[in-house]
Amino acid sequence: MGFRVIKGSNGRKLKKYSGITEYFRDSDPDKKTVRHYISYWIPDPDHPKGGRTVKEKVETTDRDEALAVLEERKREVARGLLVAAGSKGGDTPLDIVATEYFAERDRRGNIHKDKLRYTKYIGDVIYRIEDAPNQKGYRITEEAEYERETGRGMGEKKIRDLTPNDIKGLKRKLANEGLGPKTVANTVNLLKAITGHALSEGYITHSPFVNKETRVKVPKEARRRIFTPEEREEIFMAAKHRDKRLFVLFKMLYYTGQRPKSIIGLKAKDIDLKQRTISVDPIKDQAGTTVPIADRLYPILKVWLKDAEPNQPIFNIGYDRFQKIAKAVFAPYNKGLDRKKDPHAWASMYSFRHTSATVMLAKSGSIEMVQGVLNHADARTTKIYAKLADEAKRKGVNLL
Repeated sequence: MGFRVIKGSNGRKLKKYSGITEYFRDSDPDKKTVRHYISYWIPDPDHPKGGRTVKEKVETTDRDEALAVLEERKREVARGLLVAAGSKGGDTPLDIVATEYFAERDRRGNIHKDKLRYTKYIGDVIYRIEDAPNQKGYRITEEAEYERETGRGMGEKKIRDLTPNDIKGLKRKLANEGLGPKTVANTVNLLKAITGHALSEGYITHSPFVNKETRVKVPKEARRRIFTPEEREEIFMAAKHRDKRLFVLFKMLYYTGQRPKSIIGLKAKDIDLKQRTISVDPIKDQAGTTVPIADRLYPILKVWLKDAEPNQPIFNIGYDRFQKIAKAVFAPYNKGLDRKKDPHAWASMYSFRHTSATVMLAKSGSIEMVQGVLNHADARTTKIYAKLADEAKRKGVNLL
């Protein structure tokens, strides 16, 4: 892939198109423009300079159309409609966020069923106990409290006002209407995907699927940052909506327990889907190692590597670029922390390695198994790692 500024016939950059870059494929001998990217400034009260530059993809090959989008974004910034992540339209109703989510997904496949599911089971659901006081299954307890408090369609609710109680109320409402467990689960997962989109786009700073009061806070004196199950789910969802590459990387880091640079540097030939193993090259003073592919990771890799050539890197970007993309995903978990003063509490890609080790150890109680999976270089434990059987390693990664 490649980027270039827009130049005139004299080879000089055209000021008219300042803030716009053309994207082309390196494999194309003609280097034709595939799409455009626009860059513009948005206010950010948490930033030292009071704002930052945002880069946005525009699916058009026409530079004037890209210019029109850029000018519209600048007008939105001037009217205060576009601000930094965490403060972007928290008053926006769920219906509007859902419409944006479906528009994004519509480019990748048929979403007709999900649209109908949202309208019927989420957006138009009215939570009023008096609407059906005698229906079987209604309980005049906390559910009644919830429904009296809401008293409107969930789609009308401000995205930032959604809480874990809303999720519980929706589950109860659907179950009481006689819907099967699978339908209820699919509906709740759809809502989770929509709120994940809201999280990654900056409408909200935390997922309503995670209770803030029960979120585990990492003390400053903690040795390592460990993600809770709720945080992992939230981070995976945010990564999936921000960049599919980041989602796959995060899954690989968690389900292998390997260092970020080891995974980012892999090529397709290093992953044997038949034997379900990943060959990791030596790093630092370690020897190379073979890591079993966890059952939950296998289907992700199978799709990701479907058309990959043996010598092709599994990711087309490097470590530094991943760091920049991941920074926005980890921002909510690093709020109020100083990386230099709180290095062990700082959430980063490396935190997945610490989390993997902690989860495996907690579930298995086997230090030897965890050491083998993580391939530590400590001389005092190397002999133990060497004796660890491959099946024990496989059992370890499947505990994640």
